[in-house]
Amino acid sequence: ITSIWGGDQMIVGPYISIPFLDPITVTNEDGSKTVSYSRKNLYVLPEVLDGEVDIVPENRSLGIYEAIVYEGDMKFSGKFVLPDFATLGIQEKYIEWNKAAVNMGVTDLRGVEGSVDFTWNDEVLEMNSGLSSTEIYPSGIHASVFIEKDKEYNFNMSSTLRGSNSFSVVPFGKQTRFSMNSPWQEPSFKGSYATAAYTPANDGFTAAWEVSHLNRNYPQAWSGRKYNPTVDFFGTEFIQ
Repeated sequence: ITSIWGGDQMIVGPYISIPFLDPITVTNEDGSKTVSYSRKNLYVLPEVLDGEVDIVPENRSLGIYEAIVYEGDMKFSGKFVLPDFATLGIQEKYIEWNKAAVNMGVTDLRGVEGSVDFTWNDEVLEMNSGLSSTEIYPSGIHASVFIEKDKEYNFNMSSTLRGSNSFSVVPFGKQTRFSMNSPWQEPSFKGSYATAAYTPANDGFTAAWEVSHLNRNYPQAWSGRKYNPTVDFFGTEFIQ
């Protein structure tokens, strides 16, 4: 059932990836110097990340097999501010601005229903399958974006996502706020962060999370595989 509908879903992002060249100077045996370059990716997380999902789970069966599947209408918004590249040890002349991309990790792309609406400073982006790199997460969507230093970039994203068993979010915002509404009666919250608010009701529940960058063990910008941010998340498992 889950192989057709979609499995456990985790949302990672959005985040910006910016390729750059890292010069390495090598001293040869004769005393001369040679400069070579390695291509790396800088990852930038949003200053603000607000999100919500209205998620409707249901029991489904196929022969002797049963599973809890769901459909969720999710929305994300926020803004990006580019970091001081000098403090990160990156020379601006080596930044490949024309290859920047905005990425959003999604565990199981089979669950994406229709299109993903994504606006970038009011420009509508065409999202493509796959991430610009897999250093942060192995699966997701991306789009090329035009960026310049000393500017802010606002974004809005909405999509319908199918999945099963659980839905979770990685708090990439310097300040992350997220809410979940569902008619499910028995949510089991999981992950690294407790709910900031939880309201059970006869017709389901509402839950909210608030996470600061001070609650995580990684910064707002880094290059390469220095961190594994997806080990810290919050979300809900739907149990019978």
